[in-house]
Amino acid sequence: MSRPIRIVLVVFGVTAGLFAVCVTAASVWAYRAGVVFVSVHEKTGGGARVRLPVPMIFVEAATLLAPMDQLPELPPEAASLSPMIGDILRELSACPDAVLVEVETPEEHVVIAKRNGRFAIEVIAEDADVSISLPARSMRTIARVVENVLVHEKRVQDSWRTPAQTENRDL
Repeated sequence: MSRPIRIVLVVFGVTAGLFAVCVTAASVWAYRAGVVFVSVHEKTGGGARVRLPVPMIFVEAATLLAPMDQLPELPPEAASLSPMIGDILRELSACPDAVLVEVETPEEHVVIAKRNGRFAIEVIAEDADVSISLPARSMRTIARVVENVLVHEKRVQDSWRTPAQTENRDL
């Protein structure tokens, strides 16, 4: 075998090996992050039935890429609650399985629960059944996103203040 062919084969082999390592690493990352399951069943005649598994890494990427300036305006007090909200969401990921919220009205039944290491939100209404299930460990990611949104909101509100208002803010 000639030297140029050997070089091409070595380069191809190294490239294929690096590609395999990257694909394996991405697969492990996606597996560890978990999957969000979304299910919608419209009860009307000919209603749609959609079941959509979404890898949590796509959810995380979307939260990182979302334009913060396009988010709805929050009340000024929300920024001060950021650490508490983050702590609550992190603790939820460690809590035992339980029904956290259950509300029943004549029109719908809503359940928010932790089951088998996943958070489930189920809405059974007259016109549709909707359920979302996400890994409990994703609450840490959601906590980080909420804290980032609230900190960003506080910075935006502070930027609208005059220097005198900013100095007297904590008085």
